[in-house]
Amino acid sequence: MKVKQVVIFAVLCICAIIGMTIYIEQSKSCLKQSVYTVDINRQIQDIERSWDDYKNKNNELIDKTTKYDYCIIDSNNMVLEYTDADVANNIQTATSRFDVVRNIEVDDEVVGYLIIKNDLRDRYNSKIDSIALFAVCICGAMLIVFLAGFYYINSRMLKPFDKLKKYATRIASGDLAVPLDMDRNHIFGEFTESFDIMREELLKAREIEKKADASKKELVAQLSHDIKTPVASIKAMTDVLSLGDLNDEERKTIKSIDEKADKIDSLISNLFHATLEELEELNVTVGEVSSKELLSILEESDYLDKVVDEKGNSIKKEGFLPIKDSIVNVDKLRISQVFSNIITNSYKYAASQIVLKSEYKEGFLLVELTDKGKGVNPDELDSIMEKFSRGTNAKGKDGSGLGLFISKYLMEKMDGSIECENVVDEKTNEVAGFRVKLYMKLS
Repeated sequence: MKVKQVVIFAVLCICAIIGMTIYIEQSKSCLKQSVYTVDINRQIQDIERSWDDYKNKNNELIDKTTKYDYCIIDSNNMVLEYTDADVANNIQTATSRFDVVRNIEVDDEVVGYLIIKNDLRDRYNSKIDSIALFAVCICGAMLIVFLAGFYYINSRMLKPFDKLKKYATRIASGDLAVPLDMDRNHIFGEFTESFDIMREELLKAREIEKKADASKKELVAQLSHDIKTPVASIKAMTDVLSLGDLNDEERKTIKSIDEKADKIDSLISNLFHATLEELEELNVTVGEVSSKELLSILEESDYLDKVVDEKGNSIKKEGFLPIKDSIVNVDKLRISQVFSNIITNSYKYAASQIVLKSEYKEGFLLVELTDKGKGVNPDELDSIMEKFSRGTNAKGKDGSGLGLFISKYLMEKMDGSIECENVVDEKTNEVAGFRVKLYMKLS
C-alpha cells in the first residue's frame, strides 16, 4: 500500500475516534443540565400566590406550559394538578425516582408540594440509543474502511507478491519463456516491470549462449569433416607407396604413417559424430551451385578415384562433365558432407567402382551413385537412414550409424531428398550393388 493511502486510513480512524469522544462528552453535559432552577422558583412563587385556586382543584390534568412535567399535591398527598400521568403523585414515589420535590409554603406553613419529574433517565436512555447508533455507524464505517483496506492490500500487495514469488520460482527452474503480467497500479508495478526486463535479458543471454555453443559445435563438426579429406588422401598415398619396391625400413615407415592416419581418422570421426549428436540443428545456407562446382565437390570427396561415369571414365578426366549441365540450390559444405558420407560408405562396404549418373526429374537434378557391393539386407532398407542404424554387413567395421541419417537430414534441409535401394541382377535375381539417389532442387 502506498504511503498516501496509509495516511488517509489513519486520519479517518483518528477522526472517527475524536468525533465519538466529542459526541459522548456533549451528551454528558446535556444530561447534567437537567434542573431548571429559575423556572421552578418562578412556578413556586406563582403557585403560592394562587394557592387558594390550586387547593380547590382535584386531580386535574393540564397541558404542559413548562419545560418539564410536574405534579402538585397538598399536604395530605391529594393530587391537585399534573401534566403527565407518569409523574409521581406522592413524596415516597418521587423520592424513589430521584424527582425534584419543592415545598409550597403559605404564611410560612407547608401547604403542599411541587413534584418535578426527573427526566434524566429518559434523556439518558435516549442519549444512550443515539450514542449506540452513532457507534454502530462509526464502527460500520470503520469496518467498511477496513474491508476496503484489506481488499486493497490483498489485491495490490498480497496477490501480486504471491504471483511474483511463483514467477521467481519458475524463473529459478529455468522457465524464461512466459512473460510476467504487468500492472502498474499495485505496489510492485515498477518492480514487476524490472523483473520482467531481467527475465528478457536472461532469455537473451541464454539464446546467445545457446547460439555460441551451437556455433562452436558447428565449427568443430565442420573442421572435423574438413580434416577427414586430407587424412583420407594421406591414407590413399600410403596405399600407393606400399605397392612400390621398398626396403624394410621404408615399408615400416609407410605402415606407421598409415596407422597414424587411421588413428587420426578414428579420432576425428568420433569427435565429428559426438558433436553432431549434441547439435540440435545443423545450419544450412542454400545457394546456387553449378554442375562444374558440384563435380569439383564430388572429386574432392572421391580421394580414392573410384567414381566413374556409366562408360567407366574417371570423373576427374580433364574437360569431362558427367553431371547434367544445371544450377542447383544446395549448401556447398553440406552437399560435400553428403557426398563424403556416401562415398566413404562405398569404400568401406563395397570396395568397388562407384558409377555416377545424372538426369533431370520433375524440377530436380537426380544424381545416382551406385557401387557393386553386396548391398543391404532387404529387411533393413527401410531403417537404413535412421539414427545409429547399421546393417548386418557392418559387423567388424568402424562406424556410428550416423552417415546416412545426417545425409538425409541435410538433403531435406536443402529442400531435396535422398533414397537408397539395392541393385538386383536381372539374370540371377541377386543383389549386385547399392544405389543412393540424391534429388537436388533446380534453380
